[in-house]
Amino acid sequence: MATNDNYFLPPHRAPQDELLNLRLLLLRLPLLKLLLDGIPDGVMILDSHRQMVLANQALLERLGLSDEREVLGRRPGEAFGCIHAKQSRHGCGTTDFCQYCGAAQVLAECRMSRRGANECRIITELESETEALDLLIWGTPFQLQDQDLILFAVADLTHAKRRQALERIFLHDFANTLGALSGQVDLLALQELAPEARQLVRRVREIKDLLILEIRAHKQLMEAESGSLVTTPITFQAQEVLREVAELAGQMDAAQGKRLVVETEGPGPELTSDVTLLMRVLVNLVKNALEASQPGETVRLGCQAGPSGVTFWVRNQGHMPESVRHQVFKRSYSTKGVGRGLGLYSSRLLVQRYLGGSIAFDSSPAQGTEFRVSLPYAPEVVEKA
Repeated sequence: MATNDNYFLPPHRAPQDELLNLRLLLLRLPLLKLLLDGIPDGVMILDSHRQMVLANQALLERLGLSDEREVLGRRPGEAFGCIHAKQSRHGCGTTDFCQYCGAAQVLAECRMSRRGANECRIITELESETEALDLLIWGTPFQLQDQDLILFAVADLTHAKRRQALERIFLHDFANTLGALSGQVDLLALQELAPEARQLVRRVREIKDLLILEIRAHKQLMEAESGSLVTTPITFQAQEVLREVAELAGQMDAAQGKRLVVETEGPGPELTSDVTLLMRVLVNLVKNALEASQPGETVRLGCQAGPSGVTFWVRNQGHMPESVRHQVFKRSYSTKGVGRGLGLYSSRLLVQRYLGGSIAFDSSPAQGTEFRVSLPYAPEVVEKA
């Protein structure tokens, strides 16, 4: 976008007395400062030259300041210590790098009286300490007594982005290592071994399969929550899925001392869906049912064809108290301790958002607990205009 003097954004600044007068005008608005300070993310109000005239408490704390007058007249990049803002005598918005900056692009939108939002990745240097930041920026233009102003909000995504990057690297490296281990175990299974050693190899292979399943499940959840998960529908028999789910769940520690029964006979109904996601959901449900069962109890699973689709069900003999029933699908809620609670949350997310179905349950002391996953016979096809 072309601007004055070939800068991405205009370099001109307002004199200090104009900034002070504008600041006083804003402070006279009832409750404005109180409302801004009640927002947990950093918020500033900029004048038409992108200079700060008001900042909330969250922003000051993020910048390590006690008085907002210390940043009066600074532009966003200057307040955060962006290293590129120091490379031009006109500061933030006027360097060659600024045209690629998410914050500067939002400000450019606001100059044209349009709201904007964008991610901004900057390298900052404050008090000789360098830090890479990932920020989410919102800009909203407004007018006050013929003054053009911008409400500029900043959310820090740095820790979330770093965690996502580390998780991706960990999952990638762990999957590669597990793949190498899987190959060695498969080769070992082909060797002539004593019965005891062959039994041990079989158990190692089962544990390897469970680890692969868990890695894929975590990757699917990350992609599902970010909206980047891609489904791959295929046509399959429902009974085949139930048998595979029972086989996988039967290898889990939670299955020890309990019975797992597939009640549906024959091939069962045929449907088209993402079988990998469906299996993940059903394995979650069976695992929860096994963990909620006592030694000697039975967990049953099956399916039933209906007019518009197939309903898969998982039943166990235990029941959930009311306090648990109202929270089972919440993220990170679990009765099993810290670090649990993603299974049912991810199951509902996958079923409703990616499989086009529904998930429900009933639980009572007399009937036990039953979870039901209902899917259409085929994914809904949405015609594009």
